[in-house]
Amino acid sequence: MSPDTNNNVGGTEEHDDEQEEDEDEPVFKFSTITIGPGVRKNNENSKNIPAEFSCIAVHEKFLVIGKPTGEIIITDHLGNIISQFQIKAHTYPVNAISIDDNGEFIGSCCQEGKVKISGLLNRTDDQLITFNRPIRAVCLDPNFAKTKMFVTGDTSLILNERGTLYGHKRTPLFEFNGGLIHTLRWKETLIAFANDKGVGIYDLRARRLIGFEETEGQKELPRGVYPSRISWNDPTTLAIACAKAIKIISITTEAGSEHQANAPRKHLNTTMSFKIEFYACGLTSVNRDLVVFGIEDFSIAAGTSDPSLTVLVSKGKVYEEKAHDPFRMHNDELTSPFQFQIEYLPDEQCFFILSPYDIVKAERRDYDDHIEYLINKKRFEDAIKAFENPPSPNEKPKRYNPQTIYLAYVKSLMEANQKEKAVELFPRVYTTSKEWEEQILTFIQRNELDIIVSKIPTSKPQLDAAIYEKVLSTYLMQKKFEELKELLIQWPLNIYNLTSIDQLIRLQMDDERTAKALLECSAVIAEKQGNVSKTLDIYLKMGNAQAFQLIERKNLHAEILPYIEKLMSINRKTTLDMLINHMDKLPVRSVYNVLQKSPRNLHAYLDGVFSKNPNDSRDFHTAQVSLYADYEPEKLLGFLRKAGNYNLQEALATCEIKNLYRETVFLYGRAGNGPVALQIILEQLHDIEEAIKFCRETGSEQLWTRLIEQSVGKPEFIRGLLNHAGSDINLQKLIDSIGTDLRIPGLRDSLCKIMQDFNIQMSLSECCRKIIVHDCLALRKKTVTLLQSGYLVTDTDVCAKCHSPIYSSDIQFNPPISVFFCLHVFHTKCIEANPGVCGVCSTSSLFGSY
Repeated sequence: MSPDTNNNVGGTEEHDDEQEEDEDEPVFKFSTITIGPGVRKNNENSKNIPAEFSCIAVHEKFLVIGKPTGEIIITDHLGNIISQFQIKAHTYPVNAISIDDNGEFIGSCCQEGKVKISGLLNRTDDQLITFNRPIRAVCLDPNFAKTKMFVTGDTSLILNERGTLYGHKRTPLFEFNGGLIHTLRWKETLIAFANDKGVGIYDLRARRLIGFEETEGQKELPRGVYPSRISWNDPTTLAIACAKAIKIISITTEAGSEHQANAPRKHLNTTMSFKIEFYACGLTSVNRDLVVFGIEDFSIAAGTSDPSLTVLVSKGKVYEEKAHDPFRMHNDELTSPFQFQIEYLPDEQCFFILSPYDIVKAERRDYDDHIEYLINKKRFEDAIKAFENPPSPNEKPKRYNPQTIYLAYVKSLMEANQKEKAVELFPRVYTTSKEWEEQILTFIQRNELDIIVSKIPTSKPQLDAAIYEKVLSTYLMQKKFEELKELLIQWPLNIYNLTSIDQLIRLQMDDERTAKALLECSAVIAEKQGNVSKTLDIYLKMGNAQAFQLIERKNLHAEILPYIEKLMSINRKTTLDMLINHMDKLPVRSVYNVLQKSPRNLHAYLDGVFSKNPNDSRDFHTAQVSLYADYEPEKLLGFLRKAGNYNLQEALATCEIKNLYRETVFLYGRAGNGPVALQIILEQLHDIEEAIKFCRETGSEQLWTRLIEQSVGKPEFIRGLLNHAGSDINLQKLIDSIGTDLRIPGLRDSLCKIMQDFNIQMSLSECCRKIIVHDCLALRKKTVTLLQSGYLVTDTDVCAKCHSPIYSSDIQFNPPISVFFCLHVFHTKCIEANPGVCGVCSTSSLFGSY
């Protein structure tokens, strides 16, 4: 929102709609200043209510308030009357008050034409001056204590000074034809004034009027309803507000006149002019920014409406609206726009807004107010974030903490019937046992215990035992046995009376279904009481799988032997895993004795033990053969191959009875009875490939011969031999045994395959031969190269025969030496008898024994 010389301060209608949907956070907070019993808080719309105040002036030390009765009261900034400084100045309504910068003198004027100068520290300079007409404005020189000068305004601007012999001197500065002057503002040597026609600035040093700017109010209302409001931005800039218009006037010095002996000539220039969307009834400047008190409308019948405080921030050549905060004033419907007044207190950075019936203090909202705003808007998560992340360490909240924010959040959620979400915040809100107990009992009364139960604390704070028992008994009466059991498991045993709850549970076991559900609760209580055996008995009686968890949790493995069958009936796999994983506490022999009456379970147990470690069940391998044959014959052959501690004859008998031919073949093969095994393969299994595999594993030539003999006359067997045993048998012999009249399906393909295999074998042989020849030649070449290379002989080497040094560096000519391929070194003269043989490496030593 940027005002310029032609546009309004404010946005478009579209922006206004958006602002209604998402109202901006206010900048100010407003509070009423109560002046003793003076401010009436009566909401009656009676027009007979008398006005309380007529004008106000502020100082860093106090407030000075004029009343329609002519009385002037002095208060602190909170409205407390300072009785020793009260002034009885006038008998008619006080029109204006002015305070010097030091706060030592107060000037006031009234309707009967009197001006009173009152000293607060001493009365020697008090003055009471009477004029011939009503005085609407008075302004002390900011340095009044020294100059004793002040100005008044009626139809003329009059300078008042001390005369000779303590007399009074009046000097008319300028005469106006635009009505009475109602506002005066003194800045250094410049005096700004306003009347019903406009605003002028007088240069006291030059004793001349710099200029006058006419202003326009609301045309349909009488002149003076919206008087001009003025405020100095700085010593050369004046802000003017009248009705819906704002002007910024700058004072410039005429070029070339700065160095004149007399005061330089100055001029007024309008640097900025723009419209606003409300009626200005008060104006003050804060570091070139403007704070405007305004109303939406005024009528003689309805008075003023919707007062607000607006901040316009200076942005170079434009002003932008930063805040527009509406508020309420007492009896504003009885107030006219010209009766409002706003004053700024720089030290406290606050504003005082006066009407005939009210004084409102506007302060900038602090960080606590920001959090309060978010809470009121039900933006609790934003409020929590704001608390945790203040903009600076100096702006930490003082009135709010996380608990108070969460408490407001909880109340809001409860009102919105979002109880589940509210309960999630209970631990952050309620910190005492009494608070928790009240909430729990409330939820129980509403039959909503399920919502809060998960958040009930068991420590920090720990509640009274009666509350925990109340919760448990409530679930018991409501027959919510699962919820009851979960609480019994989760809650520690020392926060309530276990025995009393157990008794209540037993009284409720009125039918089988209820009894079964409550037995679990009794089991939990028994475990908490340390009676683990009772807990296990209850779970076993119920056939409840929690028995396994109890055994693991309490390490009861050594005590479950009598209950193995019952545990198997509950969950056989879990029981088997437990038995197998804890063989140190449950020996295999002990478990075997218990499970003998249940062969299927015994087989499953021994199978698991064998799978983990075959040696652990070696004492029962013979029994396992029979068990595998009865319950898992498909695993028997694998067992027979791995196991090594079973009775071969009993195993053979079992396999023959059960017609387990492959297992029988394996056992006969292990027993060394290959012909019988081969006979079973051929006659019972009719599996030529299995027969070939068996013969290949045994490697017996007799079995191969027997296999060929058994295959004569059987085309399928012959073809199988041709296809799979070509490299293991004499094919010529097999082919010769085939009768000329025997038809063998696929014979041609088998013979072709034999020829192809032969060709491949010959090709591989040739390739291998070439590779070997190549490698031999390469190795020979490497050996010859090594043998032809020299051998390093040092003076530390000794002759292998005489053990003397081979040579000496001290002798110029050393005797010749010989080095053999075995790297033994000799003096040549030491091996003259047999120079081509190493005497050390030869089988018969040439040098005799060493």
